[in-house]
Amino acid sequence: MRAAREARPHLSPADPARSRRAASVNETAHELEHERLCSRLSTIPGVDLLPSHGAWVLMKVSSPESVATRLNRDLFEGAVTVPQHLAGSIRIPVRSARENEELLKAVARVMRTPDADPDSELDEYRSV
Repeated sequence: MRAAREARPHLSPADPARSRRAASVNETAHELEHERLCSRLSTIPGVDLLPSHGAWVLMKVSSPESVATRLNRDLFEGAVTVPQHLAGSIRIPVRSARENEELLKAVARVMRTPDADPDSELDEYRSV
């Protein structure tokens, strides 16, 4: 066993080649998840994807402030932002496949009633 270890080249975490390979694998995985998320988002009525790359997906929606508020409530505060320089749009993060599944479910749920007041769903429970 010792001979086998000695025969393999030693790759320390500080090895630049290893770091580049790991970064390349992570980048490829992130790009694939970005593509998968965009593909799935494009099937949701009311969502119009805009060109985007990297850690965020940019999309046009009606009532972006309301949609962002509702998504942030469903997910976590700050998950969805409303860019000031692009009217009618929101930005959502690209995360892990599991987190993106939750995000997709939340977007689909919110887009079924995009113009609803973020607190209106709570009103029916308050009146009971």
